[in-house]
Amino acid sequence: MAVAYSDSEIVRSTLDGTSAAAMISDLNTVAVAAGWNPLPGPTGGFKYMIRSPQGYEAHVLIQDDLNYKIDNPAADLYNFRSMVIVFYNVAETVKSFDYQVKANGTFGLF
Repeated sequence: MAVAYSDSEIVRSTLDGTSAAAMISDLNTVAVAAGWNPLPGPTGGFKYMIRSPQGYEAHVLIQDDLNYKIDNPAADLYNFRSMVIVFYNVAETVKSFDYQVKANGTFGLF
């Protein structure tokens, strides 16, 4: 998967999947290079404002699973080390499902 959803060029890179922290750090680098605008973020992660070329906006949260569970005690996550990705409307009153990416090795082109 290449990161886009901005007026910038598509950015292709690899993510180090050996730990949730490494994945989150690598994905942050790619997201910022792709034009995602950083917002004040949570412990163990990052938050962004994304804007499509058509002007649609959303927020994206990327956080490690342990801190996400602390911030969201009712979250129904699998019991393995991972990063969690969640999409919100700009007001953060509507959210997507919690998407987990398991940290268990090195990913190829992402």
